[in-house]
Amino acid sequence: MPLKPNLIPARVRGIAMALDTNYGHRPDTMMRWFISAVMELWGFKPWDRIPDDARAKITTAIGEYDAALQRYPWADLLGDVYQALASQGARQSLGQFFTPDHVCRLISQMNYKTIPANRKELFRVSDPACGGGAMLLAFCNEVLERQGPEALQGVGVYACDLDAYCARMCAVQLLANCFSQQVELGEIVVLRGNSLSDERKEVIVHATSPTREPRQEPRYLELAA
Repeated sequence: MPLKPNLIPARVRGIAMALDTNYGHRPDTMMRWFISAVMELWGFKPWDRIPDDARAKITTAIGEYDAALQRYPWADLLGDVYQALASQGARQSLGQFFTPDHVCRLISQMNYKTIPANRKELFRVSDPACGGGAMLLAFCNEVLERQGPEALQGVGVYACDLDAYCARMCAVQLLANCFSQQVELGEIVVLRGNSLSDERKEVIVHATSPTREPRQEPRYLELAA
């Protein structure tokens, strides 16, 4: 069944409609290929092979995502896309009901602590069930609005999610906003796994700002196979 445009949030409608082929490929599979293609553009090892007949749609979706990033920085855009494409039953079985952006912003405002200037160690922020990264995105936006880009360089964000899609969406959105807004986070670590277990986690992204380690090669784009 094709997506109904009027049921999709306007800010991600172009992305979701580009990924809704209405033939051959399932929307969730298109989402997987979209995430893989974005990561590949940044030098990551692809998550999955994209067939030739889907590449045009994926390219269109990436263009729509880039445009949406400019209009809606630090918003959980991919969370909206994911919810539009995924079946309601699948989301229920995984307990995936993403926190809306305005709630994340309110929580960030209520719990904000000023980041000391010239802090030697990173100010660490963690989300053990990150979803698409909405809470971390809202916090980063709050730092920028209150203290500016220099303070953001002193922040390390650490995220984990059991769902492979969500963990990668979080990684993509944190990196994409940094690139789009031309700002740096001190460190980004995104894992896939169960935060309540001490089992080994899959490293999706471990990226460190080169500004914090000027004598070392930038540790950008360290991706698990």
